[in-house]
Amino acid sequence: MKKSLRSLLAFLIAATVLCCIAMADTGPKPSASFTFTGMPDEDYYVTMLAEVDAYGPHRVHQPGSEIPGYVLEQGEQDPAYPAWQKFVDYKDPDGYYFLEDLFEQCHGDDEAGWRYFPPEQFKLLLYFPESDTFLCSTVTERYAFDSVYRLDLGGKSPAEVAALTLTDPNGDPLPTGTVTLDKADGTHQQIVGFFGRLGITLVIELALAWGWKYRKGSQLLFIGVANLVTQCLLNASPRKFGLVVGAEALSKVVDWTDRGTCILFGDGAAAAVVECREGWPSIGAVLGSRGDDILLRLPGLGRGAPNVLSMEGTQVFKFAVETVPACMDATLKKAGLTPADIDFFVFHQANARIIDLAVRKYRIPPEKYYKNIDRYGNTAAASVPLVLSELVEQGRVGPGSRLLLTAFGGGLTWGGAVLEMA
Repeated sequence: MKKSLRSLLAFLIAATVLCCIAMADTGPKPSASFTFTGMPDEDYYVTMLAEVDAYGPHRVHQPGSEIPGYVLEQGEQDPAYPAWQKFVDYKDPDGYYFLEDLFEQCHGDDEAGWRYFPPEQFKLLLYFPESDTFLCSTVTERYAFDSVYRLDLGGKSPAEVAALTLTDPNGDPLPTGTVTLDKADGTHQQIVGFFGRLGITLVIELALAWGWKYRKGSQLLFIGVANLVTQCLLNASPRKFGLVVGAEALSKVVDWTDRGTCILFGDGAAAAVVECREGWPSIGAVLGSRGDDILLRLPGLGRGAPNVLSMEGTQVFKFAVETVPACMDATLKKAGLTPADIDFFVFHQANARIIDLAVRKYRIPPEKYYKNIDRYGNTAAASVPLVLSELVEQGRVGPGSRLLLTAFGGGLTWGGAVLEMA
């Protein structure tokens, strides 16, 4: 009877979960919030202009394409449509873009905000239909995970504000209609957001840890401290820098009797600091996965099989020689570059022959690529940053060097990125 009840309960839980919509990016998002004071008693519209024409899921409206339903459900019959069209037609003197779904209506002293991929660097643009007036802020950066700003017109009409002459810190006049944003006291939002994110992530990760039998006090404490540190970094940082760490101890998971596999791999660890720099909103990254657990596999703990790495070497080699050039082509296309624009090619050190084939296809000269697999073996996630480290030590790359990185591995997965050395 008890067994039947447990089975029924498990079924109900599974049914509930499976009926839910799963989002790949479910979880807290950074936000930008704005408080408007001293505003006229009328409707107006607010948007954030971005320095790039696409940011996260948001992008510039393409002429001839449909009006996005999530912005204006009724199209041209929507009362907000004329204002939306005004934003589409707006030409920013600094070349900032209107992203079609970052769009909100306000009235009088009001608030607005965006909690799903607001631009890191932006201008706030306001449109007042009654006077057909635009007001645009100076370039502003998000300063925290939850950034809060205030705009006060001081009771002046939009036309009066637009007529004011402002200057930049150098004393040069700013374009007509420029306003400035002030940082508002966002302590409350940041505290609530911080503990909300911390609580949610702790519940999820502790539940997973408990299910995987990581139940020792030291293990649970580590998870708690790691989450606390992560949330502090998220809240305090504008997230322009990232620490990327790749570490592998493959000697613990290879079958030392499988001489066709174990001799290929090595242990290694490396780390790099990555910066999202102005002018490089996207580093031209490409990621892909085939979902194959036959050619390269690691069963994992508790699967009833030896927890050792195994692979079909010939088939993995065939996969790699097809995937690496395709990944390079896709990465270069996304970045809008050609092989001639690349100063150095950094390959995942899995197999010297795979690298040689890619080198021959692109006619890469010896001084523009590097191999260290003969010394370390395939260190998997540590492979690419180890190459980068040695190149820097040897002085072969430095500030301003443009690199094309490509890698592949278990999954089967692959990835490429164009980046510039700082």
